[in-house]
Amino acid sequence: MFATTSTSFEPASNRFATPLPRALRASAETLDWRDFCAGHAVSGSIRLGTWSAVAAHDDLVDFRATLAVGDRICAVDATAVGPLGAATAMLHSLGVAIEITGLHQQSVCGDTVTFVECDIDGRRAWGMGIAADPALAGVGAMIAAANRLR
Repeated sequence: MFATTSTSFEPASNRFATPLPRALRASAETLDWRDFCAGHAVSGSIRLGTWSAVAAHDDLVDFRATLAVGDRICAVDATAVGPLGAATAMLHSLGVAIEITGLHQQSVCGDTVTFVECDIDGRRAWGMGIAADPALAGVGAMIAAANRLR
């Protein structure tokens, strides 16, 4: 038997049940899933090692993480309402002045796909994170956006 290879193009947008933010729609229509992920779920000099969360007082959460920025590996913590606030504070503490300017999240094939638009020094980019845990999908998206901007 000969294996057949499909040459038909399927846009990444077919993976999503609801429309993506306007800034992401064009690439989702013109790129296949692999290329779309390569452009938005970017790895780079900022990497997440560990991540944990423990309930704190007054509806806050104590977050702890191990983050690498270049060759530097750091244990960082932050108390925040949610994981994106904590990740923002953690990255700031490591010298990455990042601001969240957009957020989009949806379920795809049982996982959570999160898109976070971030700003560093007036430049903006969307990052994408995929995980079973919505918090990790968000943090991954934020790190991907930071890597796109560095």
